[in-house]
Amino acid sequence: MGAAQGRGRTGAEASIIRKFTLWWFRQPGAISHVSVNVQIDAGPMLAYLAALAAQRAGQTPKITVQHLLAGAIGRALHAVPAANARVVGDHIVPQPHVGLAMPVNLLGRGAAETAAEGAELGMAIVERVESRNLVEISAATHRSVEGERSGRSTNPFVGVVKRLGAQLPQPALNVGLNLMARGARSRRLQRPAEALLPVTAGLTNPGAALGQAPGARFMGAAFSLPNALVQVGTVWGITGVQDEVVAVAGRPEVRPMLPVLLLFDHRLIDGVRAGRLLHRFAEILAVPALWFGADGAQPGPSPAAGAPGAPQP
Repeated sequence: MGAAQGRGRTGAEASIIRKFTLWWFRQPGAISHVSVNVQIDAGPMLAYLAALAAQRAGQTPKITVQHLLAGAIGRALHAVPAANARVVGDHIVPQPHVGLAMPVNLLGRGAAETAAEGAELGMAIVERVESRNLVEISAATHRSVEGERSGRSTNPFVGVVKRLGAQLPQPALNVGLNLMARGARSRRLQRPAEALLPVTAGLTNPGAALGQAPGARFMGAAFSLPNALVQVGTVWGITGVQDEVVAVAGRPEVRPMLPVLLLFDHRLIDGVRAGRLLHRFAEILAVPALWFGADGAQPGPSPAAGAPGAPQP
């Protein structure tokens, strides 16, 4: 039971369950985000990326696991559009595009400007990720990451917040952030807020700091998000591929598995639609060439195309 599909169409046009959850999770202490942990066979994904690397030898920027995951998230959210929405006050506001935010580690990196700001973390943002091909996603991500590491954010809003954080004492910064958060919750300022920070989902990497530590294996994570500044429908926590013993045709085999944490806002979707979202994500990673082309240059669907099935080869 999802949100109405038109922008701002709520009230009687939204389902009873969505209206109930909007009220339910407003209660003191309520946490609206639900986390799900799964593992996905990474063999097809790694083989596809290896073929792309051989085909694009010498070309930059490279197409990496992160870019493929970003593309898969964009197409999965396009297929389940109810998850690609914002909650503004008591209203569910569907978003026409998928804007993906990805944290950028700045510790020990970047130019003198970044070090002077005392920055630890930046934010790379790729807009309209659902319709971009992998070559475009790679280029957009590279530009955004390099901007963060050089101290020049490609998103003006992120740049302003970082400058305020560097220059203002904590009490004054709190006032400024509170005003921004209040504006983000206003339906009157909804469109300008979306334009300033076009983010509807997040891609992060819990467990990445663990790396390949001897004797340690990433198992899972859980976290929740405050509804401040920007409200995202889903956060995808994905760590490094690791070998696991899994059952294949009733027999144990060692396969490269991708641990995935999906954090979704229960005000937008329930477990059924979250399951469909993960199913589509896994479908895409199982046959990446079908969705992105053998050369990574196949564009995604346009927003007007609705929620499609698998593209035809």
